[in-house]
Amino acid sequence: MQKLEYQSSNSLLVINSSGELRQLFVPFRVIVIDSDILHVQKGCSVFVEAVKPDVKERILFRVFHLWIPYSVFELIEFGPMK
Repeated sequence: MQKLEYQSSNSLLVINSSGELRQLFVPFRVIVIDSDILHVQKGCSVFVEAVKPDVKERILFRVFHLWIPYSVFELIEFGPMK
């Protein structure tokens, strides 16, 4: 489980399951886990073009020029920062 925090339109702070803080910059890849909204096959990877806060959904990702709730995606595991 990862915790996401909005940083800016081009970055996101992530706390991974090990408690490590990382900053991701767009574009970054995510896996589609709910294909109802995006109409892309579940399990496909797509690139996030931008990030923005949202009152209802907390964080939105722009994918294929559409703003979609972050809960539709799963972050691809990323290695340690150097």
